[in-house]
Amino acid sequence: GIYRIMRYKDVTCIACGEVFTDESDVVVCPVCGAPHHRDCWTAAGQCAMHQAHENGYTWIFPEEILQAQAKERSRERAAARGDAEETGDIKLRNGENIITCPKCGSPNYENDIYCLRCGARLDDTGDGPADDPDAQQPQRTGFFGGFTGSDEQYQTIRDDFDRFGGISPDALVDGIPCGEYSDYVGGARPGRIIRKVSTMERYGRKFSWMWPALFFGPIWFFWRKMKKEGAVLSILLVFLAALFGVVQLDSASVTYYKQILGVMEQTIGGELSITDMQERVYEYAQAYETAALETLSPVRAALINGLEYSILFGIPVCCALIAMPLYRKKVKNGVFDIRERCTNMEQYKEMLLAEGGTSAGLAVIGVIVCLMAFFCAIYLPIVIVALFK
Repeated sequence: GIYRIMRYKDVTCIACGEVFTDESDVVVCPVCGAPHHRDCWTAAGQCAMHQAHENGYTWIFPEEILQAQAKERSRERAAARGDAEETGDIKLRNGENIITCPKCGSPNYENDIYCLRCGARLDDTGDGPADDPDAQQPQRTGFFGGFTGSDEQYQTIRDDFDRFGGISPDALVDGIPCGEYSDYVGGARPGRIIRKVSTMERYGRKFSWMWPALFFGPIWFFWRKMKKEGAVLSILLVFLAALFGVVQLDSASVTYYKQILGVMEQTIGGELSITDMQERVYEYAQAYETAALETLSPVRAALINGLEYSILFGIPVCCALIAMPLYRKKVKNGVFDIRERCTNMEQYKEMLLAEGGTSAGLAVIGVIVCLMAFFCAIYLPIVIVALFK
């Protein structure tokens, strides 16, 4: 099969249609991953779906079975901690319960591995970092604010958060095992994105703030291989920047740019010294500021300010808000599409790593787009005046 979860209880045999039990002897087709009773496979001598192999058929583990198995494992872990009485009441949108840390008593999510306050393993009833007798260990803030373990223990937890967001690799995130989600996201710290997605799923949130998207805009979308989204944002950014540059053109600015171009030509031709050029540029700039204030209408001033704020703040804020919902959709569609096309676990793993992850090449496109927007906003008026001078 294409999942790490290889328990086939409650799944039906592809040949006879009977449900597997814990005692069933299951044989999995090496081509499509379809499960059979060993007797059914032996009797037929081949996979019951062999005729569909040529068309790329791949057996998919039923999602409802995966979800039921994940919940059962969570209940078993909670029962081992003595929290069985809490597992019956669903607290979160995705079906998780709020559980109590066995060390410090803080509330946590049942799919998490570590307590968010003290760093103790939630599936371990033995002594953990919270019981470390060394009182000289530094206190941390934020996640694991009550952690008193060693730096090595702390780094182990941080590494797990960087990879899986502190969530069990077998727990489901948007119907995808966390380990597979991490493989597809890729990059240096996929756990940060996984943590955001799991929080959105836990509380039914549609949006989540993404700081890198705020600072890098379309570059972040291209970096994450979101070519369509990056292209749309790039076109919008360049359009607004070009419009901002054109709107700045009026009689006063045209006169000013012509004077500047004339001064540059005279300086290049040797008619003016650098000092004379600087004096004239300063003189023309003072005259332009005075003329611009006299001729600038309230409507045009509002339009210029609106475009400026849209470019500097509107687009970045929009990118920060829509980045996670769009990327979450991309990951889910991408993983399920790969499941439809792969034929075995090895191929599935390779396709997750190849089609997910990041792209430095596409990020360069985003950088070029941002430079184009900067050029349009600053230099487009001068170019227009020079062309039609």
